[in-house]
Amino acid sequence: MKKLLSAALTAGLTALQAATITLNVDPEQPVMAADCRQDAMIRIELAAPPPEQTADRAKVNLSIVLDRSGSMQSDNKLQKAREAAIAAVELLSDGDLFALTVYDSEANTLIPSMPVTRSAKADIIRTIKNIRPGGSTALFAGVSLGAHELRKNAQEGYVNRIILLSDGLANVGFSRPEQLGSLGGSLIKEGISVSTIGLGFDYNEDLMTALAQNSDGNFYFVENSRDLPKIFEKELGAALQVAAKDVKLRITCPDDVKLKGILGHDCSIDGNTLTMKFNQLYASQSKVLILQVEVPPQKPDTRLALSSVSTELTALDGTPVRIPEVAAAAEFTTQTEKVEQSLNPAVRADVVVTQSALNKQKALEEADRGNFYGANKIMEDNAEYVLTNVGAMFDAAADNAAAAPAALKLEAEAKLLEQQQIDLEASQDDSEQFNKARKRIRGTNYQFLNSQPVQQSQEHH
Repeated sequence: MKKLLSAALTAGLTALQAATITLNVDPEQPVMAADCRQDAMIRIELAAPPPEQTADRAKVNLSIVLDRSGSMQSDNKLQKAREAAIAAVELLSDGDLFALTVYDSEANTLIPSMPVTRSAKADIIRTIKNIRPGGSTALFAGVSLGAHELRKNAQEGYVNRIILLSDGLANVGFSRPEQLGSLGGSLIKEGISVSTIGLGFDYNEDLMTALAQNSDGNFYFVENSRDLPKIFEKELGAALQVAAKDVKLRITCPDDVKLKGILGHDCSIDGNTLTMKFNQLYASQSKVLILQVEVPPQKPDTRLALSSVSTELTALDGTPVRIPEVAAAAEFTTQTEKVEQSLNPAVRADVVVTQSALNKQKALEEADRGNFYGANKIMEDNAEYVLTNVGAMFDAAADNAAAAPAALKLEAEAKLLEQQQIDLEASQDDSEQFNKARKRIRGTNYQFLNSQPVQQSQEHH
C-alpha cells in the first residue's frame, strides 16, 4: 500500500523540489486467522528520495563538541580528533555556520558560532590544531555550551547539529544516562539533534545512546581513533543531506483494535492514537518502524481496518507538507493455507530482525545483573528464533522470488547474532571483553532500530 507526495504538494519548495517522499504501510499478514484474538505487525516506512533529486543541499548550523580530557592523550586520540574536526570543517561551504566547544574539567567555547567563509576556515583550522589535553570529563557542560552556540544563529532553512566526541565517562556535573537523555529531549524541541561518537572502550554507551536517541541523532562506536576522520565525514555528509525536518507521524486505529506500540521505541499513545516525532529525514533514508496492534476475533470472510497513518513534515524552507493518509487492513479466513500464503516476506524479515535486536538488549540487561546464564539462554533462544525464520524464508524463496532478499537479510542477522553470542558467552569472566561485546551489540542495535542513514560495519576491527 503506497501513497506518493505529489508534485503539486512539492511545487515551490526549496529542499523538496521535484522530490517524492513515499509512505508505505504494510501488514505482515494481510490475511489472518478468523475467530481468535491475535497481534498483528505492521511495517511503516517513510522513504526520502536520493540526494540527486533535490535541488539544494541543506545549510548546516554545526557545533562540534570535543573531549580533550587527559585520557585523550593516549593512543594518538586527540590528534585524530583534531584531524576529524578539520576534515569536517573542510566539507562546509559559504553560508554554513560553525562553532567549536571543548571540555575537560570544564567546558570552553574556542570558536563562537560564526558564518563559514574561505578566510574563516583557515582561522578555524589553526584553532583546532592548537587544542591541547586537560583534566576530567564535563560532558553535560560541553553539550550544553555547544547547544548555546547553535541558538545564537538558529534560523529557518538550517539543520542544527551537534557532533559530540567522548572517550571516557562523564565525571563532572550531570553524568547519568537519564540526565543526558533529558537534555537530548529538551534539545529536540528546539530542532537540535546530537550525534554522539564513543571512542575506545571507556565511554558510557548507555549515556551516549540516550543523548542521541532522545534528540534524534546518530550514534557511532569507534574502536580505533584512526577511524575518526571517516566517521566525522560520514556524519556531516548525512547532515548536509537532510531532506525534511519536524517529521510528525500519527497512527490511528479503530475502536476495536488496540494499539500496543512501536517495537523498540518509546511513543505517545492516547486512546486509539499514537504519535511519534523525528527531528529530520535524510535523503535516501528509509525510516522503518514496526507497529504492533491487538486484533479481536473476527468472523470468516470479513475485512477489518487495522490502522491508518498520516505524516506531516517541514521542508527546509519552512513550508509545511502533509503526506496523505495511508491505511492497512486485513481479511480473515479459516483456511490456514491462505493465511500462510499471504505472508509479506519483506515485512517478516524486518519484524524478525527488530525482535532479535530487542532480545539482544534483554540479554545485555541480564548480563549487567551478573546473570550470564540467563543472558546466554536468551541469546540461544534468539538464535533459534532467527534461524527458524531463515529456513522458512529460503523455503519460501523456492516458489516466491520476492522472499529471496528477505532470506538473505535474515541470514546476515543470523551470522551477526552467532558472533555476538560467542562474544557475550566468552566475556562471562572477563570484564574487559564484556565491555567490548556490550558496546558492539548496543551500537548495532541502535543503528538498526533507528534506521540510521550511516551504519557501521558489523565486523570486528
